[in-house]
Amino acid sequence: MAGLPLTGAVVFPGVQNDLYRTIASLYWFAGRHAEGRRVLDVKSGTGFGAAILVQVGARQVVAVDRHETNVAYAKRAFSLLPVEFRVDESGDLGSFDLIVAFHPEDHDVVRLAQLLEPKGKLLVGVAPGERARWSGAIREKVERLRTIVHLPPPSTRPDLASPFPSALEPSLFRFREIGLDEDPPGEAITVLLLAESDERVEAERIHVGSGAVSLEGWMNIDNQPYPGVDRVLDVTSGLPFRNARFIFAEHFIEHLPLDDALRFLAECRSVLRDEGVLRLSTPNLDWVLATHYHRGLWRNEGDAIVDCFQTNRAFRGWGHQFLYNIQTLTAALRRAGFARVEVRRYGESPHEDLRGLERHETWEDSEELPHILVIEASGSSVESTAVLDQRLGEYLRDLGVR
Repeated sequence: MAGLPLTGAVVFPGVQNDLYRTIASLYWFAGRHAEGRRVLDVKSGTGFGAAILVQVGARQVVAVDRHETNVAYAKRAFSLLPVEFRVDESGDLGSFDLIVAFHPEDHDVVRLAQLLEPKGKLLVGVAPGERARWSGAIREKVERLRTIVHLPPPSTRPDLASPFPSALEPSLFRFREIGLDEDPPGEAITVLLLAESDERVEAERIHVGSGAVSLEGWMNIDNQPYPGVDRVLDVTSGLPFRNARFIFAEHFIEHLPLDDALRFLAECRSVLRDEGVLRLSTPNLDWVLATHYHRGLWRNEGDAIVDCFQTNRAFRGWGHQFLYNIQTLTAALRRAGFARVEVRRYGESPHEDLRGLERHETWEDSEELPHILVIEASGSSVESTAVLDQRLGEYLRDLGVR
């Protein structure tokens, strides 16, 4: 982000130029870590970044800036949003699950690290040339640090000095994780340092939502103390494990509200080692629609009523919260940071540890349309998921989540 004028009393133009869109892309990325969290947005400028964080599902946002003019503007421009805009006078700000700081000042990193909750995350954006200095300073304060480069859209270089409307979409900017000691590519606009405390314990194989079906040699976890459960946990509050080779969750993700499910997938990516694999099974939305609702084929009114109830039962019965087709599940996994998403057959896997794990019954399966989606996700990547992000915001809004 070399050259971005994020200091001083910056008032962003009404025109959404390349500079505006570039910074917006950073906040959309930050939003992936903001869902359900209490967020501190440091040096928030005129507040549009805080507005994005609210849009993608932050539970609460406190936005601070050292310039009274910026804060006054933000309060007026975003008066309808649940954001607390404050002049930052280094007073008591409370504690946060996520702190976002793009181009902070030197003394900020020490203070910000102290404001983090025990499982909180600190996302710092710096110019590529400042990456080594900042990563060294942050490493002294936290236990775990990842480096992600912020890249322009392919074959494009934003004109950050242009006052004219931009043709760039924030979703077209790219984000890629690199090694802590790897040099950023020359086209990098920003280097993002994602730091978090790491009080988690080693677990090689994790079975999520085990219920009464425990797996030998696995860490079986559930939110109820069934026989065979090793840890009683609410996974929506995080997974206190690290360096796992495998995570297995059978008929589990559909029981989570969508925003909780997306956080769960991101947590799985963070718990797995780089080559680790998440195996997931869940009802197939395509199968439900094809087998439960037969519009145009009804013989009488009774058939239509039966289909109505059957379809609604598939969505709402058994505690189901959200059903996926393969495209949406794949997009959700890529959004969570997985590089590869591969469809598997029931009980089959190239990994011996993941074979023959499924226990749930199947119904009227066919080669072309299985009742259950079984996937294995692996690798590490950061990709834009523009369609999913847009629909997620609309979906959560209409559910009344925020």
